[in-house]
Amino acid sequence: MTEAKSAAPASPPPARALGAFLSFLVPGLGQIVQGWMSGNRSRLGKGVFFLLALYGMFFYGMWLGDWQNVYIPHVQEQLIREGRPLTLFGMTLSPFVGDIYTRLQYAGQFWIGVAAWPALWNYFVPETPIISRFQASPGSVPPGKEFLRDQSLRQAEAEQIAVQLAPNMGKYWDVAWVYTVIAGVLNLLVIYDAWAGPVYRRPLVSQNELGTPQGSNSGTKDR
Repeated sequence: MTEAKSAAPASPPPARALGAFLSFLVPGLGQIVQGWMSGNRSRLGKGVFFLLALYGMFFYGMWLGDWQNVYIPHVQEQLIREGRPLTLFGMTLSPFVGDIYTRLQYAGQFWIGVAAWPALWNYFVPETPIISRFQASPGSVPPGKEFLRDQSLRQAEAEQIAVQLAPNMGKYWDVAWVYTVIAGVLNLLVIYDAWAGPVYRRPLVSQNELGTPQGSNSGTKDR
């Protein structure tokens, strides 16, 4: 009896930590670098596919939402100022956690990498916004002008309502941010692939490994 050998899984990709970090920054960049380092065209092509697919999904979602659906608002600070902060399990949330809680979509969008990080810059450094109002942070005000936060939040809310009520928008507003969130969450799988490589099925255990005599089912000896 001739026993077929199971195909052995491929070895882990080179530069695993570097690849995971690069794919965290830009989807597929880690696979592209790994493919270039090892001369593996398949892995290089996979990285290009990840880059085009996830960035295409993310920026298409931003375009559908008129480029106004990736942001972190300063809501918790204003609620604290008004004496009615957001709480969870009886504990008052910190300003940043509370602001993320009010905009949970960003918790998924964040993982797309640098494409969603201008929102963080505009949140923490409101006095010097990056790329004008791109991913602007509603309620961001320079230090010492916190009294203007409520006005900023109201203005941002009015602008978003106007966008959502536009005749050509319809239900696209919700579809738009869903695209951006899915793209960010899918990049977690891309980061894992850059770290651990592709997933393979566990090879079947042979009869020799189980200790079962070969040919026991046929009743004849192997020749």
